[in-house]
Amino acid sequence: MNFSRFYKLAKSSEVCGNGGRQSGLFLLLVIYLLIMFSSACAAQDSGAAVPVPVVSESASSSSSGISEASLPAVKNQSASVKTAVTVTTATMNSTESGKYRVFFQDGQSFEMVEVKPGVFLMGSANQAPSEDDEEEQSLASTVETLTSEASSSDSEVTNEIMDPDASSDPFQSLPRSSVDDEDSEEDEIPHRVEISRGILVSTTEVTQGIYSAVTGTNPSGFRWSGADYPVEQVSWFDAVLFCNKLSKIMNLNPCYDEKTYRCNFKANGFRLPTEAEWEYMTRAGNPEKFSFGNDYTLLNQYAVVASSELKTPAPVGTRKPNNWGIKDVHGNVWEWCCDVYAYDYDIDAVKDPVNLGRPLTIWELPISSQTQLIVNQDSTVSDKGKGKSGDEEEEEPLTRVIRGGGWGSVYYDCRSANRGKADPLGNYNDVGFRVVRQIP
Repeated sequence: MNFSRFYKLAKSSEVCGNGGRQSGLFLLLVIYLLIMFSSACAAQDSGAAVPVPVVSESASSSSSGISEASLPAVKNQSASVKTAVTVTTATMNSTESGKYRVFFQDGQSFEMVEVKPGVFLMGSANQAPSEDDEEEQSLASTVETLTSEASSSDSEVTNEIMDPDASSDPFQSLPRSSVDDEDSEEDEIPHRVEISRGILVSTTEVTQGIYSAVTGTNPSGFRWSGADYPVEQVSWFDAVLFCNKLSKIMNLNPCYDEKTYRCNFKANGFRLPTEAEWEYMTRAGNPEKFSFGNDYTLLNQYAVVASSELKTPAPVGTRKPNNWGIKDVHGNVWEWCCDVYAYDYDIDAVKDPVNLGRPLTIWELPISSQTQLIVNQDSTVSDKGKGKSGDEEEEEPLTRVIRGGGWGSVYYDCRSANRGKADPLGNYNDVGFRVVRQIP
């Protein structure tokens, strides 16, 4: 209803008389405001006509990775918009050798490729480990080898190296970058890593369309862009719960315990890649700065970054893939990994390494999980670290690894070895994820 019509009606009203004209105007104004308020509430409930603020400034960060403070989007910037009814069935079919496609009942799909086991040099070429680190890594390698030999007879996982060029000693000299990486950081110490499990990796980041189909919501700040854009403003916990929901839809065993959020790597469902798996599949056998080499001027052919014409994410899969057919490993959106960030990852295990971190406190969980645990008086998760005083020490807040750089990143943040970190409860408009699972 147009306000001017109310005003003219009140001004010319003979019902009120000259003495009551002002009262009539006031009454009609009140009615008009009530109608407008009711319309606004209805629009907000439908989610269709409520404008959503979007942060569009660059997500620039330091070369050592990004922290919560440097990310442009703020937590809980806007609530997720409810979308169509979630899908209830999905199937995965082999399309050709080493390639699979997951099909949903609504017609959407995404591709996954097989990544075979292998050995690679993780980290930056010119970040030489200290003497202490070399001794610790040598000892760790020896212990790992002895442990592997002692338990090989009853191992449930075959640890054969599938790389035809690999010798019986997987830790002999590995390909190194042909140039020093002047942009490397101290937390990128090079070390040999064995990936003993073959996995399927989604060739692109999870899209808004796929996320909406599985969860029924779309939290993206750029949700107006389209279903084929990467989902963002998803927390680490959002990504984990998506993996579990997708697993259940496909009648697979979920990987994550939704009370403790620990990952069961023996489950056949979907999960986030470990940090080591992420770098392994990103490099795709290339030891240089990027999956395509060392020339950063070629980055725009493979990634959507700050130097691109776009100042937003782009539809997934629009840039060149790496040698294994995996796209968007550089730029577009940062990608959550399974690991808790650890500065000294160079001294961790050299075989299938993953840093799950200490058990989470109840205060580090999403609000929904906190409420459920408190109501059920569940002691699975401790309340240590909140409201402590005196001599009791609070737990150091955990951050989760993010990799690959985003649409607002500079070139050195998109290097294969670059390590980022972020608050797992945070929702950022340049952080998304991709999924992996066991080979069927």
